[in-house]
Amino acid sequence: MKHHVTLGLLAALIFIAGCGTSEKQDVRRVGIVNGIPILSILEASFKARMTEHGYVEGQTIDYIARGAFDGREQEIQVVSDLMREDLDLLVSMPTEVSLIAREKTREMGIPLVFSNAFVEGTGLIESIRAPGKGITGVRFPGPDLVLLRLETLLKIRPDVRRVIVPYLDGYPIVAAQLDALRPAASRAGVALIEMPVPDGPAVQPALDALLASASPDVDAILLITDPISVDPDAIAALEAFATTCRIPFAGIFPDATPHTLFSLMIDLDQMGRLTADLAHRILQGEPAGSLPVLSADAVLGVNLQAAALLGITVPESVLSHADTIIH
Repeated sequence: MKHHVTLGLLAALIFIAGCGTSEKQDVRRVGIVNGIPILSILEASFKARMTEHGYVEGQTIDYIARGAFDGREQEIQVVSDLMREDLDLLVSMPTEVSLIAREKTREMGIPLVFSNAFVEGTGLIESIRAPGKGITGVRFPGPDLVLLRLETLLKIRPDVRRVIVPYLDGYPIVAAQLDALRPAASRAGVALIEMPVPDGPAVQPALDALLASASPDVDAILLITDPISVDPDAIAALEAFATTCRIPFAGIFPDATPHTLFSLMIDLDQMGRLTADLAHRILQGEPAGSLPVLSADAVLGVNLQAAALLGITVPESVLSHADTIIH
C-alpha cells in the first residue's frame, strides 16, 4: 500500500513539475493609433488578417488601440502614452499621427508600420525601397489618385474647362497633390480654380464669393484628399453649390452627395491586410527598414443616379473599370 502511495505521489510531483516548467506562450503587444474615425475599416481588416496569420487576440497577441481624433496635441499625447505600453510594434494611421509616431518609436527602438499615410513631400520615409531604420508601411498614393480623378473626369466630361479645387490651406499632404495636378490640368486645357480655406465652414463664404465674382462659370468640383474632402460643413456647401450650378463632383466617396458623379479612393480593406502582412514579417524577426513600402489598389465608384440628374452618359470605358456602380 505504501509502495502504491509513493508511486502515485511521485507521478503527481512529476506532473506538477512538468506544468511549472513548461514554456510560457509568447504574447506579442501591438499598439494601434488611429487619427481618423473612418479608418476603423482599415483597423478591422488589419486585425482580421493578423488572425489569418495565426495570431489569437488575448492569447498570442494583445492590441492596445487608441483613437486620436482631436488634433495634433492629442495625437502627441496618445503616441507618448503608447510608448509606455512595452510594445513589440506600433501601427499608425494616417499621415500626421505617423509622423509623430516615427519620432517617438525611433527614440524607443520600437518598429513602426504606418498605413494610409502620404510619403511624398512629408519626410516620413527615406525611400520606397529602403524606408529607413525601424519603419515601413503602406502608403496612400495621393498624387496618383488626384491625377486619376482628373483623367476620369475628362473621360466622362471632355468639355470640362474650369474646375473648383477646394483644400485645407497649409495642410501637409496638399502640396504634393497640387504639384501633380497643376501641370496635368494645364496640359489638358483645364483651368483650376483653387480654393484654399482655413477650415470646413470657410468653404461656404468662399463659394459665395465665387458666385458673386465677374466669372463664376465652372464645370466641375474636384476634391483632393485632405480634411476638407470629408468635412460635413464643406461637403454640405459644395453639394448646394453643385445643385445650383448643375455640375458634378469628382470626389472621395461615390454616395457622398447626389452630385458625386464618381469617386476614386484606396481599397481600405486591402490596405489593412497589407499592413498586417508587414507587421507579421516584423514580428517574425525581419527588420522593418528592410521591407519596401507597399501601395494598395485604387477603387473606382460611379454614381449613375448623379449622372442621370446631370444628364450625363457615363461611357462604357469608365463603367467597365468601376468597382462599385450606384444605379
